[in-house]
Formats: sequence, C-alpha cells, structure tokens
Amino acid sequence: MAYEKQEWKDGQEGETPITAERLNHIEEGINEVNNKADKSSLDDKADKSDLDNYAKSEEVNDKADKTDLDGLVARVEELEK
Repeated sequence: MAYEKQEWKDGQEGETPITAERLNHIEEGINEVNNKADKSSLDDKADKSDLDNYAKSEEVNDKADKTDLDGLVARVEELEK
C-alpha cells in the first residue's frame, strides 16, 4: 500500500485537526518505509570486495581515514566467520 500524502493547513479554519486517525496514518507510513528499508538492507549485504573497492575510492579517501575502513573490513571478516 502506497503512502498517500495528506494536506495540512494552519489554524481552525484549515479544518485539518490533529487527530489519532491522522497521526496513525503518519505512523503507518513511517512503519512501512522502515520495514522496506530493513528488508532491503538484508537483501543487499556487502562483502569484503565491496568494502575493499569502497575503501579505494576517491570519495572515501577525501572523507575518511583508510585505517577506519581497514577496521571496518576486519570487523566484517570476523562477523563472516
């Protein structure tokens, strides 16, 4: 079920009061997105070669210390045992 955006207007004349129904609608949308994110993260696990390639990329070299990534690779290897 796709989330349907609701229009909100300020003040009583806007006739969009905060109700349990509208808040639950928001909560259901957040929960749906969260569940999809959890499922996709399980489907898209990184392996050591992904991490090695990422560690060698220019983007990473500009933002992170290589020892940080080496530690991450070591941790992944340990978890895979």
